[in-house]
Amino acid sequence: DAYGEAETIRWADIEAIVAYKANLLRGVEVYLELRFHNEFVLLPESHPSFDKVRAEVERQFKIAPGWFHTLFDQSFTDKSITLWDQPKVRLRKIQ
Repeated sequence: DAYGEAETIRWADIEAIVAYKANLLRGVEVYLELRFHNEFVLLPESHPSFDKVRAEVERQFKIAPGWFHTLFDQSFTDKSITLWDQPKVRLRKIQ
């Protein structure tokens, strides 16, 4: 299972990375969603390995660390941002 352990995540198979901010009754929680072809991993900020996975996401995909703070720009609003999306291959007809 790839849940929450940086060592077991299949980095090369990731198709997209999305970060969410959710306003919960107990406070604000940030989630990292790692999307694969037929599955996803949703890792809450409260998970013990969140910081390690976050650092590895930033390193592997060259994402500036400031993304975390941009989630808090809009107070009391749930928000998501796409941190990385696999480049789409465009096919062209060869004439």
